Amino acid sequence: TGTRRLSAMLARLQASAGSASDVTIEDDVVAQVAAMIPQITKGGAKEGSEVLSRAIGLLRPEGASVAGDVEIWARLGQAGLAIKSFGAAIDCCEQASAMGKALDGNASPQSLYWSGVAACVYGNSVVGLVRPAQQEESAQNTLKQKAFERFVEAA
Repeated sequence: TGTRRLSAMLARLQASAGSASDVTIEDDVVAQVAAMIPQITKGGAKEGSEVLSRAIGLLRPEGASVAGDVEIWARLGQAGLAIKSFGAAIDCCEQASAMGKALDGNASPQSLYWSGVAACVYGNSVVGLVRPAQQEESAQNTLKQKAFERFVEAA
């Protein structure tokens, strides 16, 4: 994982220098996705949503196993929340949660931190789905309860 972290750092540096579209990082999809995360929030919501969808597709290709770790999925969830792509943010946070639970008692403090971040982002994304003018009170309460459960999990 040390090489992966260095690759991801290089990708973030290239992205911050504005050359993210030219990022060629071995065959490490996690590093590629790490380079894409800043692009999600830089443009408009439509462009960000497209980049987010591509990033999710890289980490979860059809017919292959899911790549990444709790952190990369939680970061994608944060980016989705930032552009108000609540469904994608929830999807990413669910993946982060599943990966965190798979670690059982062997989770590092960093993985526990990112699991908490994912649960908090999940809760905030559910809150973003509440539409008082368009939903009945019972639907709003159901969403609020779900968000509350995730906030408790984050704590």
